Amino acid sequence: MFGSLFASGASKKKAVEVKRISNKQASSDVGGAAKSRPLSSPSRPAPTSSKRKLDEPKPSKVTQRLKPPVQRRSQSVQTPLFGSEDSESEDEAAVAAKRRRLEAEEVDKGRKLRRKDMFVDTAAEDFKFIHATEIPPLDKTAKFAPLLEEFPEDEVLELQYPSQAPKESFRLLQPLHDSHGYQAVSDIVESMHEIAANFLPEDVAEEFDNDSTGYPRRFRRAIKKKEPDTIREVIRGWNDALLKLVEDGTVAGVLDGKHTLRPSLVERILNQAYSRTVSPNLKLLKKYQAGTDNVYGELLPKFVTKILKEDLRLRSGQIFVDLGSGVGNVVLQAALETGCESWGCEMMKDYYRVADLQQAEFQARARLWGLRMGQVHLEKGNFTENTAIKKILSKADAVLVNNQVFTPATNEALTTLFLDLKDGCKVVSLKSFVPADHKITARNLNSPYNLLKVEKKRYFSNCVSWTNEGGTYFISIKDSKRVQNFLKKRQTDVESDGSL
Repeated sequence: MFGSLFASGASKKKAVEVKRISNKQASSDVGGAAKSRPLSSPSRPAPTSSKRKLDEPKPSKVTQRLKPPVQRRSQSVQTPLFGSEDSESEDEAAVAAKRRRLEAEEVDKGRKLRRKDMFVDTAAEDFKFIHATEIPPLDKTAKFAPLLEEFPEDEVLELQYPSQAPKESFRLLQPLHDSHGYQAVSDIVESMHEIAANFLPEDVAEEFDNDSTGYPRRFRRAIKKKEPDTIREVIRGWNDALLKLVEDGTVAGVLDGKHTLRPSLVERILNQAYSRTVSPNLKLLKKYQAGTDNVYGELLPKFVTKILKEDLRLRSGQIFVDLGSGVGNVVLQAALETGCESWGCEMMKDYYRVADLQQAEFQARARLWGLRMGQVHLEKGNFTENTAIKKILSKADAVLVNNQVFTPATNEALTTLFLDLKDGCKVVSLKSFVPADHKITARNLNSPYNLLKVEKKRYFSNCVSWTNEGGTYFISIKDSKRVQNFLKKRQTDVESDGSL
């Protein structure tokens, strides 16, 4: 699913610029805060590529966290919740096949992927985003060193994206400890893969991402062989070729022929925004209160994709609401992956502040990649009291509540809040809002539980940040007719008994 670009003729614009920056400036760029906006939060390394080269190291694992977000240095082997490892792999394969079938059957043909204003000569004007050279370290003890002694520490490489936005600046530095930060080479290579796989015609993508002669492979090989001139040549060739395809309309044509985005591309952009805004704020986000609603854990991207595509089947004309949205991951993923209007509400001020940073960077990165996404609205405060959230809930098509650690009082308040949902609205939760043994009776006709039809489902391993094991979740559908149907059946039973 990944690809790379091969060099073609000269372009109207100079494709690669190698800049020299003073050692002092290089140090401040790598170790200081981003210039475009203040930063601070936890880290999530780049996602796994589905097309892995022989000489590429395995990608770092996704940072996971439950209570305070913490970076997980290693993952221990744990017993899956459902059956053996082999059976779980088979189940996951079946789920993947189902997802492909659903995507083929339910293409959102009304959705337009290309952001047209990023394919004109003025696209680069007043365009700001956080360059890789501006990512601060995770902590003050983090130290970086040149990836190659032969490659100057102050030298900057610039990478072209599939639009006419400015190129992104990278410096080939590496953290002395894996847990201390961002990996520029992985970011460059994974982005090349996704650009070729999603923005180029199939034959061109195959040429650009050839296992032997493609750009990512040549880039990795040049680094391994310590050939700085070849590194520059490969990046220059990539930039020239891609910019030519952007300017001649090839990339626009590919995007205009599509209506959906691959999950791997969405996750690539998510991870870029996350590493530039959330990761540097790890210490800020460690604050929490055990035994309250302010304990934070995340649903990981592959699980969110399953929820959005299979359980909710969200489309670009619909409205999605995440209650307790944390740093905004799910809200942003929903807006880009489905094109829906996406809302979130978070009461912890530090998380909301970081979510605001991530929203700005994520939306800028979607533009950088030439993509349109749905509207995003992030609200601050208690979602049971927020006026805007109460108003939008009455229009929502889908609601997500990560209530894994919510107090009983909060879950009860949410159940009451759901009375205002429209019929057919789906609510995804980690714990059911309806007791397992609940039944509609003549004595509980006014219970809000009666309006929710609940289905219990399961997720597989590595779907949530607080455990590697699988677990259960619930889909509740608002259905006011449940009480009406009960009353009709009761009346029919009474009449039937009277006729005997």
